[in-house]
Amino acid sequence: MNYFHSEKYIWILPERTGSRALGQLLNFWVGEKYCNSNAQEIGRKKDIRGNFIQFYSHDWNLVYKDAQDYTFCLTVRNPYARMLSYYKSIFLKKNCKDKECKYTFSEFVKTSMIENKRIWHLEYENVFNETKIDYIIHLENIEEELMQVPMIQQKYTESEEFRKEWDRVIKNNIFDKESKNNYTKVSNEDAQIIYDCFPKQFELFGYSKDSWMYL
Repeated sequence: MNYFHSEKYIWILPERTGSRALGQLLNFWVGEKYCNSNAQEIGRKKDIRGNFIQFYSHDWNLVYKDAQDYTFCLTVRNPYARMLSYYKSIFLKKNCKDKECKYTFSEFVKTSMIENKRIWHLEYENVFNETKIDYIIHLENIEEELMQVPMIQQKYTESEEFRKEWDRVIKNNIFDKESKNNYTKVSNEDAQIIYDCFPKQFELFGYSKDSWMYL
């Protein structure tokens, strides 16, 4: 979790749910993340070229226990699209070093999600067991839903620099490389495996079981 105490907001940014875009926007505040109960400052950090650097946490465990009166925001994504993103953006880069690689999405789903039981920290819906969530931001509708969050809305109104960054990362969607020219298709068998892994996410966040057919 990412804590912004001055605003009394907590942002939960699971991997592959638009966290890079949110990370760019959240650089306009100074916050904290916790590593082994130790607080580390996040936000307002830039590289030598003047570009924001991201140090945000993907963790969804509530470490700072005095935050129940904070506003909680969570980013989510269709689990089918999220697994495609993992496959193309992480596993292909790691496991396919040459043009001859034939590591398919179906193999990724079967070996990573069944044989090795590698579900990572993806079951972030368990955060509902720890706290209430005030705002759920679906990646598929990120522009409209983000603007409903008062913290974002106020900064957008007050800061021209923030509005420029909003246009760059949200309106122009600069982090959508893995979704362009998407020729990888989800099979019915792949979809069933993914659905069986994350049934709560489909239910809680309003994604239909057959939504894989429309990716």
